[in-house]
Amino acid sequence: MDIALESDDTDYGCPVRRHDGFVAIEFLLAVVLLLFPVVMIVAGVQVWIERRYVATLVARDAAAHAAEYFPAEVDSGEAIGDVVAATYGVDAKDVDVDVFSEDRRGRQVRAEATIEMPALVVPFVGSFGTWRLTTGHTLRIDDYRSRTS
Repeated sequence: MDIALESDDTDYGCPVRRHDGFVAIEFLLAVVLLLFPVVMIVAGVQVWIERRYVATLVARDAAAHAAEYFPAEVDSGEAIGDVVAATYGVDAKDVDVDVFSEDRRGRQVRAEATIEMPALVVPFVGSFGTWRLTTGHTLRIDDYRSRTS
């Protein structure tokens, strides 16, 4: 670091420091320490939001199907989950569906969907680690709807 005393009219004889070579190091550190972690977080959040939405849709559709076709179709939640997951590009083995219902009309049917979420997503490389998210949806079984045969 050079400190020079220059005597032209613009700086009034104040010491002037030269900062040669600092821009490349600062730029590299900014990319590595600031930009790269932000890109990693943004890439991971997108996948998390997408998979949470799929889990919500699977639970909603499985509950709706079980409530509409009660009592005949209460056990078809896994098949509904596979169809909805395939529609949104999620592998069927990543989604588990459980449907719980009470035995009478006027009660509720509840579907819970559990989906595997990637813990870390690296763009152009893949995902590492998983955790499971469970979401549910509850519907009332209609009192006065005619029974299906």
